[in-house]
Amino acid sequence: MRHTALKMWHIRNIKIAASLFPEVVYDSDFSRIVIERFPLPDGFKKNYTELVIKWQGIHGDIFNIVPDNFYVDKDIKLRDGDTPSHIYKNEPFNDRWPDYARVSWHLKTWKPSADVISGHNIMTILEGLYSFFKNAAS
Repeated sequence: MRHTALKMWHIRNIKIAASLFPEVVYDSDFSRIVIERFPLPDGFKKNYTELVIKWQGIHGDIFNIVPDNFYVDKDIKLRDGDTPSHIYKNEPFNDRWPDYARVSWHLKTWKPSADVISGHNIMTILEGLYSFFKNAAS
């Protein structure tokens, strides 16, 4: 039952993301979700980046382990040509995703619910990351 409940929780989150972004892909175990055109706020050289969310998937404990592995295009730059703070392109812990830059942003709280809507969900992550990018560009 636990496996089925986790799978349904992830499917509901994918549907939320897909309702906002037309190009959402994910691994069969939901351990990686990719939004191919995540919008960037004013202040960046480009308007979109590929966003990779790496989380526990159906084999992990999404209810107790806070998602904290986020990756973007390696060429992400502010309008002035600088790399935003807290985005790391060549760090040793980025060896699993060498084609991406790691975003060092962390959720302050993570309280998902079984029904997805009444607790934290993928929108919590996406809104938080957008705010992170907005602050980085200001």
